[in-house]
Amino acid sequence: MKETALLCFILFSLLLKLNGQSKAVLINLGVNKYYLKESNYEGQKSLIPKFGINLGFGYEHPIFKKVSIVAAFEFSQRNAEDTVFNYPNGFKFNYASFPISINFYLLQNFKFQFGAQYDHLIFRQKINLYSDPNLKKTGYAKYDLGINTGIRFQIGAFEINGLFNFGLVRIFDTYWYNPDTGKVNNWYAKSRMFKIGVSYLIK
Repeated sequence: MKETALLCFILFSLLLKLNGQSKAVLINLGVNKYYLKESNYEGQKSLIPKFGINLGFGYEHPIFKKVSIVAAFEFSQRNAEDTVFNYPNGFKFNYASFPISINFYLLQNFKFQFGAQYDHLIFRQKINLYSDPNLKKTGYAKYDLGINTGIRFQIGAFEINGLFNFGLVRIFDTYWYNPDTGKVNNWYAKSRMFKIGVSYLIK
């Protein structure tokens, strides 16, 4: 087992040396449009996508001649507007995100990226949504896991990028009893986010 791990490490180290690309630090700034793909609340949709901001940095390291890996840290503010319950800024979230992606050079300055992202909730507007109202158990998830895909286009020391994030975890998942209908309602949502931004590359 140790020999296999050592061999993998040596091969990986050799691959890092067999490429013609340069390493880079990326300083990122962008805007996002946050969409909560929700279940129907008694036959209607209640959340409207709104704009937010993204700030962060990343490190790009080439692994093959036309392939690189990027690991990053990012802060994002994500917003949606409620049209049913009248919560002012009720769906306003701040996340610390840790994306990692594989980048493929389709052209010299044009890349396609695909990867995964872990989001940790660090702030939400203080409204009460419960998964169990009797126990006062929160209906909010403290994290999200998602899949990223997008494109990157470099112009000199700057880069324009666009990315779509497909969340896999229910951001909120709530249950309550409606005495008018005699039914237990389940209202939940998963996140979808489109982001466009500019990066400054330090090589």
